[in-house]
Amino acid sequence: MEILENLSTREKQAYGAMCLYKYCKIKGIAHQSINELLNHLVSILISEDLATWERKGAVLDLSGRGDPIPNSLTTYLSNDMIESFTRLVDYVVEIGFVDMYGRSSTDPLMYLQLALDVLYENKIQPPDIQELFPYRKPRDSGSEAWGETVSKTEYERIQALIA
Repeated sequence: MEILENLSTREKQAYGAMCLYKYCKIKGIAHQSINELLNHLVSILISEDLATWERKGAVLDLSGRGDPIPNSLTTYLSNDMIESFTRLVDYVVEIGFVDMYGRSSTDPLMYLQLALDVLYENKIQPPDIQELFPYRKPRDSGSEAWGETVSKTEYERIQALIA
């Protein structure tokens, strides 16, 4: 849990995306709307303008903001999977959205933990943080919660993990 606390909000968002990716991979769920959401979520690592990043996420077919799951996707989900998939998508999106227009809080960590809980409920081992961020330096408690953007090379390496 301590390593999760030390992740910047950008890193928490990317890690949440990896949780969704791993869930879908293990459950055999593949759909263009999921790919678009995953790519959007990971793009927070290089987005300089958070408000623009947030607006781009709002118009995705699978936005995780209480909108219904696209019908073309629900056909790939069994009835018992829809509830946990929907919760996971909503939690993962909230990681980056919850503090977007307000003061930094512990809510991104809370939503990340809720996303991890969905994985545990489904007996899915969470992604390895070291695999996702092998070069990260621990964030000091006084640094800005959103954290710095990553290099294009590092972003492309991380993006390739969800391709």
